[in-house]
Amino acid sequence: MSNYSKAKTVGFITIILILSILTFITFKIFSTNKEKKEEKASYLAYTKEDINATVNGDFLEYIKLNDKYEENGVLAFYKDEDISNNTIISYFNDGEQVSYIDTSRPGNYLVKYTIISDKKTREIYKTVIVVDNKNKQKN
Repeated sequence: MSNYSKAKTVGFITIILILSILTFITFKIFSTNKEKKEEKASYLAYTKEDINATVNGDFLEYIKLNDKYEENGVLAFYKDEDISNNTIISYFNDGEQVSYIDTSRPGNYLVKYTIISDKKTREIYKTVIVVDNKNKQKN
């Protein structure tokens, strides 16, 4: 075998080794990125899980002057678990938080339900309007 043939063979083997190493490195990079993407995707899927909640009753409720307001709460689920009892109820009148809905005078109230699970919170709202039917009939 001539020196030219030996050099050709060594060069060919060297090229094959370099291509094999580059293929291996490329495979490792893509494999690692795929694992990271799958890990990230599972994390995103977890964070997208929402609390399913709805107000018991109507989102808009009218109460006659001096009638009693009855709080019906919410129905809430997180991962198929009923978490309705994990609800904080807040009342607001003209943007200020109040202790209760005062039905002794006309007014508009916003009822805020904050539902809390181990990883998530969700807020839903309801409007309660206390109306004076006597003044309404005069108009």
